[in-house]
Amino acid sequence: MELIITGILLFVTFGLLFPRFVYETKWEDAKLILTSRDVVITSDRVGLLYTHSFNPTIFQEFVKELFPVPEIRLWLSGSETIRSTLLIACNCTLTQIQQLEKWFDGLRVNGREINVDFCQTDLTTIDRCGEQEVEAAFIFGYSEDFKEDETLEALQTLIEYGKGVVEMLNFASAEQANLPVQQEIFRIQWGEIAPAGETNFARLPDNSLDLIYGPWKYFYHIPVPLSVTNGNFSFRDTTYSFWLVGDEVCFDTNENNECDVNDLQVKVEESFTLNDSLNIPYNFSLRYAKPQWIGISFDRTYKFDFSGAQVAPTAGETHRILLQDQAGAPTSILNVLTAWLKDLTLDGVKDDERLLLISLLLWVSDKGPLPVPFPTGYLTSYVDVINQDMFEVYRVDVGISKIL
Repeated sequence: MELIITGILLFVTFGLLFPRFVYETKWEDAKLILTSRDVVITSDRVGLLYTHSFNPTIFQEFVKELFPVPEIRLWLSGSETIRSTLLIACNCTLTQIQQLEKWFDGLRVNGREINVDFCQTDLTTIDRCGEQEVEAAFIFGYSEDFKEDETLEALQTLIEYGKGVVEMLNFASAEQANLPVQQEIFRIQWGEIAPAGETNFARLPDNSLDLIYGPWKYFYHIPVPLSVTNGNFSFRDTTYSFWLVGDEVCFDTNENNECDVNDLQVKVEESFTLNDSLNIPYNFSLRYAKPQWIGISFDRTYKFDFSGAQVAPTAGETHRILLQDQAGAPTSILNVLTAWLKDLTLDGVKDDERLLLISLLLWVSDKGPLPVPFPTGYLTSYVDVINQDMFEVYRVDVGISKIL
């Protein structure tokens, strides 16, 4: 009996002095993370990471073929750059919305399609489209709602959540230009310089952190989309007809309404020159030519043929002027996530003016990451770059989760 008791005591004592250790390796979790990394690397190696980052449908088809494991969910999303789908709130009529969506039709950035939709709101609720979140807002023309406190609050809410606003309008008086919403949101006021002469970018950006860098870069690098069916390219006071002939674009430079040996024929990635009505040459580049759309980018020496407006930045902050005419009157003034632009629609909108508005709206749009579609799992971020039309740095988030 004593031996039995002694044995029990020794067993208990050893258990207290030398406890058992249990190690959790987290091997299953590590395998999930390695799987997500392998998917990203494979996508990159086959040259599809940029496409997969902005097209979830194509990515899911790729995952099903590469990794057909039903109990694993994978998600990939690109951010910190222009989103592939944008919803923009606008205090517009339905006719104006149809025109705006037509201006954005066929838009591509580095070969990626950008789909832009507009929804109708008023100024006091322009921070949303009913229950839908928006990526940006566009104010088309002056409205008495600028005097409402709700308008100021709605615009402040937009900016607080990283969503910007562009207003395109002319002011009839100093009273309109000096309203609180203009001075607080857009930081502009009535100016003293009378508009005169042509418009150009006010200066070159100092670096990539310069406020004007984004819209300046977009205008000179993103191709303006032109419908092959319509077959017209307009800039300044000039319009050229064009046709898609094989893999080349033929511009009707001799104005005989047909493509012949005396017309200008351009291949993709070639630079070319067209004259305006005063026979002044302007340089362009053909970025892509597809059955329905072609894309043309503008040379950095380009000038617009309209003048500015009697508007000025507050506090004398002339570094925020994006465009100004020869007299020094601004045509566009920027603030953080906001832009004022002179109304360009009064005499009809040419393709250069259309691209200017596109550049501003893309610049102010929300570029933050999208929410992960499942509640638990692992999220890893990478950084990648692409440089077809322009140098684009973007973030890649890959999420993975095991279905329990």
